[in-house]
Amino acid sequence: MSLEEQIIVLAKTYPTISKKYGQVWCLAGVTEEGNWRRIYPVPMDIYLKIGKIPKWSLLEYDVKDEGGDGRKESRKIDPASLVVTKRKIDTEIIKDILAAETTTLEELYAKNKEDRTSLGVIKPVLQDFKIDDRNSMEKWEKRLLSMSKPVWIELIDKWLGYYFKCSSNCHGHKCMCVDSEVGNLHRKVSDKKLKDKLFYWMKSRDLLFIMGTERFYNKWIILSLFYPPSKKQETLKGVL
Repeated sequence: MSLEEQIIVLAKTYPTISKKYGQVWCLAGVTEEGNWRRIYPVPMDIYLKIGKIPKWSLLEYDVKDEGGDGRKESRKIDPASLVVTKRKIDTEIIKDILAAETTTLEELYAKNKEDRTSLGVIKPVLQDFKIDDRNSMEKWEKRLLSMSKPVWIELIDKWLGYYFKCSSNCHGHKCMCVDSEVGNLHRKVSDKKLKDKLFYWMKSRDLLFIMGTERFYNKWIILSLFYPPSKKQETLKGVL
């Protein structure tokens, strides 16, 4: 028996390759009850059928299997049941949700060991943004490229990610960023413009990272960026 559920979409990664479904997206968010969810699969044919799935939208779907990939918050869904509602969640509501969930990466590592927590939010202090050749285009990905359905969107062949700290006691972290917006921007602009936007400009925003673990290696990566204006910017805007 399937379970109908809704989430506020907080993260949408750029597509990866699945042997069974071809290109797929990972979507993550929270339910109305405040529970984290990662839903899959969202294959290309479904994505094209229902149109864009913007972040901060309200998404409906039917759950087929709870925790199907072994991660606590994951839900295998019936992709044909996906519906993007017309409602878009207000930024202030998103800020309140994420503020209540914000922690550190060290704490997320601890929770992952304790109960398989695999999604969370941190507030980073940016140290650098790097664009490197992606040696992490693993053999299994290359093999699947020759076996899968047609690739409609060019895969990212670079390592895009941040160096950052997340607390006063933090020794620093290096995490790949797989936000779909970052991938789309990478395809359109030079590396210099990409860093200008994602590092220098982001330092002026009230930036949060929505974090998640990889399925195969259990490494924490940045799934999504949330970057409303900082309180200082909002104050200046009110004065001006």
